[in-house]
Amino acid sequence: MPFVLRNALCWALCWALCWALCWVCLSSGCCQVRPTTTNLGQCGSRLPCSFHFCLYLNLPTSYLGRDEKPSPPHHSYSFFFLAANSRHLSNSLPKCDSSTQRAIKLEKRLAGSRYRLSREVRSLLSALYCYHIGRLDIETLRGMIQLDSFRRSEIADTIRKCGRIMKAHPRQSDTSLAIIRMCLELHSITDERPPQQTFPIMRLPAEIRENVLRRVIANSFIEQLVPARDFDCGCPSHKEEHKFRTDETKALPTLLSTVLKDEYLHIFYRSKSFRFRCTCELLHYLSKEEFSRNVSSVSVHWCGGRSSEAFALLAKCPRLQSLEIGVSKSTNTFLSDRAKLLKEIFPSNYRANRIVDANGLEELLKIRGLKSARAVRVTKLYVMPEAVEAERSALHNMMKDRLTTPKGQ
Repeated sequence: MPFVLRNALCWALCWALCWALCWVCLSSGCCQVRPTTTNLGQCGSRLPCSFHFCLYLNLPTSYLGRDEKPSPPHHSYSFFFLAANSRHLSNSLPKCDSSTQRAIKLEKRLAGSRYRLSREVRSLLSALYCYHIGRLDIETLRGMIQLDSFRRSEIADTIRKCGRIMKAHPRQSDTSLAIIRMCLELHSITDERPPQQTFPIMRLPAEIRENVLRRVIANSFIEQLVPARDFDCGCPSHKEEHKFRTDETKALPTLLSTVLKDEYLHIFYRSKSFRFRCTCELLHYLSKEEFSRNVSSVSVHWCGGRSSEAFALLAKCPRLQSLEIGVSKSTNTFLSDRAKLLKEIFPSNYRANRIVDANGLEELLKIRGLKSARAVRVTKLYVMPEAVEAERSALHNMMKDRLTTPKGQ
């Protein structure tokens, strides 16, 4: 027998044996490999080789119902959309060997005989497969459908066509149902709103976020802040006070996320000095846990009938480091309960009120652990008498000695 003829006969027998083994495997269902949409095989190219490629071209189990069991394909329609568009997939899928290419051509001849999908639908289903294996991003897939209304109508026509095929050929219901589910998945991907592209600031280290927030606060607020809301308590207010609250500073906390807002408030209360018109206003803000836990610097005009309550809460602030007490003639107007009782008993001794009888002095002197404590004059509000100035100076020295001692002493 000539060498050429013998060689050709050997090749023919080999190919016949290969196709026979492939057909037996597919028909008997002895090896049903149905990969998921995320794990596409164990080979290095993420696609199986040789005969296993034919078994691997079954539909992913995510397209089948939960109660459906994998069954042997009747006419190898399992992954028809890849086969029907093999030329389109040749540029998007990993390279396969020659036996794989012939298997795809066989699938193409079998699949196109009944479903006859349009070129647009084949392209979309192929793109969906590429999206599942990670070779196509969701934005590109969404744009392929949104930018062409004809493709959306083609998907709807394909769903109706598969419904008719399911009715006429019940044995092909699994494949038709899988096509419908893939088309519905394309619709759902198209209808999904793309996530807003925002800067992932929460992925930054805490030190960098703190530095960013400190710069934002420094550029948005002045150094010493006055509450913008009027607090009607009847106490005298400074005529020269200027409220500082623009639209930007008002909206800034609401524009931040919940977690970032907490970080912003912590840095805001710790980095700024807050000035209050009276102790009644100070008491109102100290009742807020977020403020009392983080405030570090306070300046308050000592006047008002609730000074003792305000100074008692001020002593419990864990991060308080600086305290400035403004003294004026109105400071001695509000007396403590003890001084009121003694004034009724000894009216001749209390013709002139003294700062030692002012409301809140005992609670003020109980504050400890400050780095800075002083008593200042409120000169622009009133002209202080000489006696009041002497009392202010004595209070300043007492605060400097006692309030700066460590806590617990």
